[in-house]
Amino acid sequence: MPGETMPFVSVDVWSLIMTWGNLIILYFIVKKLLFKPVNKMLQDRENEIQKTIDDANTSRDEAHKLEEEYKKHLENAKEEAGEIVKTAQQKAQVRSEEIIRNAQQQASMIMKKADEQIEKERISALEQTKGEISEIAVMIAEKVVKKDLTNDDHERMIEEIIDNLDK
Repeated sequence: MPGETMPFVSVDVWSLIMTWGNLIILYFIVKKLLFKPVNKMLQDRENEIQKTIDDANTSRDEAHKLEEEYKKHLENAKEEAGEIVKTAQQKAQVRSEEIIRNAQQQASMIMKKADEQIEKERISALEQTKGEISEIAVMIAEKVVKKDLTNDDHERMIEEIIDNLDK
């Protein structure tokens, strides 16, 4: 129909009544199924926390008592430790003197062996040096025999031999 328009906003009374009815029913269901268990859980948690706090207070009181006992034991232990340390220091002094004597004897033996080893090494080095000098002399003789040398050739040859020794 050409002249009629539909209302943009309309209120349907039955829809409004049904919506409110559904809301009330949903409220009671949620209250029954959600609020009571949650409240019970919160109460249980509160009781558990209170019990933990009470246990902590009891433990703290016991800890204070134990602390006092340990302080007394600690004082006695300090006295005993002092005596033990004094005895240990005396024993350590005797032992250190013995160790020093043994170390001096061992050092003397090591020095003697080192002197002997140094002498052997010196003799070995001298023999090795003699061998190397002999080889150098032989190399020089071979070079001299192969050709007549001028002073420049002689100096050059000596430098070559020295360079070969370094390698």
